[in-house]
Amino acid sequence: MTLATEALRGRRASGMNLRLILLMVVLAAMAISLVLPIPGKQQGSLVLGLCLASILLVLNSPAWAAMPVLLTEMTLSSYYVGELGMSLRLLVVLLGFIVSLPMLRRVSLSDPLCRRVLLPALLLLVIATAVNALYSESDYVIKYARYQTTQLLAMVLIIAVVATVRDVKKLATALCLIAVVVSIASILQHYAPSIAPYGVGDANTVQGWKGRSVGFSSSPVTLANQIAFVVMPLMGVFFSGAVGVGRRRVLALLGIMLLVGGMNFSYTRSAFFALAPATVALALCLKGRARMVLLAMVLLAVVAFQLLRGTGLIGSRYYKTAEDDRSAASHQALWDVGFAIAMDHPILGIGHEHFEEVSAQYVDELNTSADAAGGTSAVGKERPHNDFLSVWTSWGIFALLAYLALFWGMIRNYMSALGHSDRLISGLAAGCVGGVVLYAVNSAYHNYMDSSSVLWIYAGFSVVLARLARLDSLSRLYAAYLARQRSQQEPLGR
Repeated sequence: MTLATEALRGRRASGMNLRLILLMVVLAAMAISLVLPIPGKQQGSLVLGLCLASILLVLNSPAWAAMPVLLTEMTLSSYYVGELGMSLRLLVVLLGFIVSLPMLRRVSLSDPLCRRVLLPALLLLVIATAVNALYSESDYVIKYARYQTTQLLAMVLIIAVVATVRDVKKLATALCLIAVVVSIASILQHYAPSIAPYGVGDANTVQGWKGRSVGFSSSPVTLANQIAFVVMPLMGVFFSGAVGVGRRRVLALLGIMLLVGGMNFSYTRSAFFALAPATVALALCLKGRARMVLLAMVLLAVVAFQLLRGTGLIGSRYYKTAEDDRSAASHQALWDVGFAIAMDHPILGIGHEHFEEVSAQYVDELNTSADAAGGTSAVGKERPHNDFLSVWTSWGIFALLAYLALFWGMIRNYMSALGHSDRLISGLAAGCVGGVVLYAVNSAYHNYMDSSSVLWIYAGFSVVLARLARLDSLSRLYAAYLARQRSQQEPLGR
């Protein structure tokens, strides 16, 4: 059966019963947690087990091969499995590839939808590896190339195994449930850190971050990125009307509220503020009343923020600036020196490994406000906290162009999926446009490229949704052709 036939029918042959497999996943997760325990983290060990055991879901459908990648990205995204000598992210990607090798034929540069994202991703990998080889020892070059390859393979896996509307519905539902659990953990970590669930962190981790929740990761910045990954697609589905009315609509709205609440308690300013431009992008992808409601929500949120700041109802961290906050000042300081380095090394950059070393020579580039608030202390010790600037300073202008082309390719794919007749697919496409915008704004304040595969997963799903839209369009054209043929034959039948 061809991919086109599968997608047009919207279904595949079902495998084993899903409930039975879920029981197997839980039992396998418990066994793995005993074999590969995270020292001192019993809950984290179980999460690790679930990340690995979820590969058993492929017994129900091949699309579930992506589940371990998604689950890992939402929980222990940066965990290193010392017993196996590799990151958990690489391990689950390899597991996914092993069980889905026959489906890799679906990934081809001859497909323009695939080429839009795969080609810039490959160019970025090649340029980064080549430039790193100019400036760093082979060990570092290989290590970073392996990390980037893992991100690229995550994209390829999504494109290969997710082929039908039913596949998308399964994974989207599961991902929303995971995000809700992560958000509930975040909220509990704020109000009751001693009894809240954790992954690799604990109550002391939250205390060390001055009350900022970490979810199942080890950082509030990572937590914000994880929740942001899901919240915009869910909003797209909700506001497109795909969930209909009644209980499902109430549950979807409750899910959005929980996700926003979980993100709020990470106190990651960039992610929270990025909700505004992301929601505007989502609104522009929708029509009619939904667009007006979303734009009104953004306006009201901006006004409410201005009115409520300083009242205690909004965390004070959200309205601190570079003049009175060391974190904001360090971001400003690193941007200043990063831009100066990019201007001095625009073509080939300085290699990914050397930013801290080289930036120490640019302390004089700091502006007064960042210097006064303590921004100087970050220079020479941290990366630029801006993925776009990091790509430019590390590998030069051609790498930056490839990186920007990846964003452009994703947006084009998602925009082409807006016309799908299924509101779920069109709503997801609109939400993912907002999600890409949210990621872009948020990553302009952090180094997500060195810690997250969210962008590459978005890229993979952009191909999936665009393909479904293309096949849906072909299906409607074929149906119209058959209708014309029948209408032309009717007189003869009489």
